[in-house]
Amino acid sequence: MKLFDIKIGNKSYEFVNSIHYNGKNYVAYQDKDNIYINEFIIEEKGIKFVEVDEKTFEEVKKVLSLWIES
Repeated sequence: MKLFDIKIGNKSYEFVNSIHYNGKNYVAYQDKDNIYINEFIIEEKGIKFVEVDEKTFEEVKKVLSLWIES
């Protein structure tokens, strides 16, 4: 596993970028087929990933300058 890989369940993703935007933390990561954007919350037990709605996905994608089709 690479230093910047993100492991969720049994699947590994490559870290793309992260940002603090509108008071929340977001992370972009990818596999060979897609790029994903989730809010992340740091808790005592670890990091919790929260799905974002389409509007937030598009906003964060634009702020991160990720020109991907959604």
